[in-house]
Amino acid sequence: MRKTNNNMSPSDESMADMSVLRAEQLSFFLERSLSAMYGAIPLALIVTFLFWEHASHTALISWLAIVYLALTARVLLTRKWVGKAKDADRAEEIRKPLLIIWGVSGLIWAAGPLLFMPQHDLIYQIVIVSILTIGSVGTVIISGIYFPIFLLFTLPLLGSQFVWFLWRADYFHFMVAAVLLVLIVVLTHVARGVQANVLKNLELRRQNIELDANLSSFKDALEHTTEAVAFFSRDGTLEYANPALSQLSGYGRKELIGKSWRDLYPDIDQALDFFKSEMSMIGRPWQGKLHLQQKEGGNVTAMSSFSPVRDGKSGAVSQCIVIQRDVEQEERMRERMEKLQRTESLSVMAGGIAHDFNNLLTSIMGSASLISMSDQANEELRNHCGRINESSQRAADLCNQMLAYSGRGRYQVKSVSVTELIQGMRGGLNANMHARSDDHGKIIFNLEDDITHTDADEGQLRQVVTNLVVNASEAITGRDEGTVTVRSYQTRLTRHELEHMLSAEATEEGCFVCVEVSDNGEGMERSTLNRVFDPFFTTRFMGRGLGLPAVMGVVFGHAGALNIESRMGEGTVVQAFFPCSDIQENFEATLDDYGKSIIGWSGMGTVLVVDDDSALLTVASNMVERVGFQVLCAKNGEEAIGLYQQNWERISLVLLDWSMPGMDGEAVAFALHQINPNVKVLLSSGYSEEMVMKSFDAGNIIGFVQKPYSFEQLKLKLRESISNI
Repeated sequence: MRKTNNNMSPSDESMADMSVLRAEQLSFFLERSLSAMYGAIPLALIVTFLFWEHASHTALISWLAIVYLALTARVLLTRKWVGKAKDADRAEEIRKPLLIIWGVSGLIWAAGPLLFMPQHDLIYQIVIVSILTIGSVGTVIISGIYFPIFLLFTLPLLGSQFVWFLWRADYFHFMVAAVLLVLIVVLTHVARGVQANVLKNLELRRQNIELDANLSSFKDALEHTTEAVAFFSRDGTLEYANPALSQLSGYGRKELIGKSWRDLYPDIDQALDFFKSEMSMIGRPWQGKLHLQQKEGGNVTAMSSFSPVRDGKSGAVSQCIVIQRDVEQEERMRERMEKLQRTESLSVMAGGIAHDFNNLLTSIMGSASLISMSDQANEELRNHCGRINESSQRAADLCNQMLAYSGRGRYQVKSVSVTELIQGMRGGLNANMHARSDDHGKIIFNLEDDITHTDADEGQLRQVVTNLVVNASEAITGRDEGTVTVRSYQTRLTRHELEHMLSAEATEEGCFVCVEVSDNGEGMERSTLNRVFDPFFTTRFMGRGLGLPAVMGVVFGHAGALNIESRMGEGTVVQAFFPCSDIQENFEATLDDYGKSIIGWSGMGTVLVVDDDSALLTVASNMVERVGFQVLCAKNGEEAIGLYQQNWERISLVLLDWSMPGMDGEAVAFALHQINPNVKVLLSSGYSEEMVMKSFDAGNIIGFVQKPYSFEQLKLKLRESISNI
């Protein structure tokens, strides 16, 4: 297909088109001139033979040699130029030498009659002229392709004979000259007509090539577009279907050809009424939703456009083009985006609430620990404090589920075998099942051994399995033969499959390890299914509504994907997919320091405690002081920097809250490092260690303590931190 420059003006494009056309004309002439030149070989011999008795043999042979020499040069150059003339720029280079050599050849041929024509034998003269004229007429078909060649070659040959007969000035010779003049005029007109026809045919051929290229591009577009396209005849018979329509309908393309549009669109009458009235008169398209009948028996709602194709001659509608788009898929994608946005908003809220609750719980648990350790505390008071700590710990577990839902839970990532993890939980899961189903239900384990590990937090994975099994167990409560099935297997998920699941933004297609929990309970309605991952949504009286939201948070936090399917009367299947690990071995993390006894250990030195919560600041400083340290307290980042600048030489450790208004923990740690590059910081937060540590220089952070923490947990972290200094 011809390429054009977008910066060219219309006049420039017209000149470029003409230049290309002239190049094609020249190439066309060169391809066909060889046959004419080969035909000149015997013609020259015939003319030489006719002149033989009336001319000098030496002169005649010399003329013949010159004719053949020029002919040979034309043949060789034509063979050289024939492949180059198609290029417009090369054609311009060829045109001038081509005209010169054909002009010289024309003069050589014209010299023959002038030099060797018999002077007195009129009959003989007419025979010679007739033969030369026949040869000239034959060359017109070729030389007329490129009219300048006719002017430089054929016209001189006939013109020389006309001049010779006219020069004799008698009646008979004058009559022959007149005939030659008429012949020259006629052949000139014929030559111009030949050139005009050649140019017209070349232009048509070029247009056909461009049309074929455009049709090919149009067909490629139809074949690769994601929208379904079909061509129907006026009577409703399908004549063409692109691959998108085949995929949408489930029919093969050959199966679709010949089907009636009523076979494919059960509710097409609304379009046909418009088609018969409006479109038949003015040819307007119809647009609206239609149900496309699928091969397996179902149907899909498609936004359809029916457009008429008119016959170029009669103007009547001859075809109908139907373009369709799967509306249901678009609605699913829109619902998925809305759900992800709602989930993100709720996760931010849940994470913030859990963080604030952890701060409160830290104050409560710390105060209870301090009261129980006081000298005035009796046995009854210590028991009350113990119950306060137990209740606070249950509240902390609830906060951890909220943090898991928000994707900010505690993560200690290592390579985990999902199958081995579930095998280790079988006893507890069976006990849970029997307790919730009144011994009427059973749990079946279908675990694959040879599957890849996943990089995950083992505790969070246990929470996922437990929450899924608990939900499934409650779903079969009251059924005589209730069954919960737990599966583990390895699979690959494509981008298309992930788009139909709940997945994190960082989730990429590839290898996944799946934890699947299914039940044969009552199942869920669609309205319920759409809300099961909303926090605090529950259909059970005693439920808290955080089990499945926490599962989703854990899965999203591990860049995984989640899928749930449920049908009324058939049960529910939940699949949690975790990315496969590149490491096959399971390295168990060991924390020997936790095995060391802290009984009798007391701290020495000064600890700077920084927290924006005044109650927590008081409790934390009292606990640090109870361990044996001297304490400096700061309620914000600016105050912490001022205290550290004045006392940095005697401060052994900084217990720093990560999330504070104004200067947060990261900004404070950076400022402290500017004062003392060897500053040691023990971070504290209600969010996960993995999330918090992403923003810090690990060289200055020697530990992390998760809120809420008890006195014993804080004491252990203080001992570990001091031991590392």
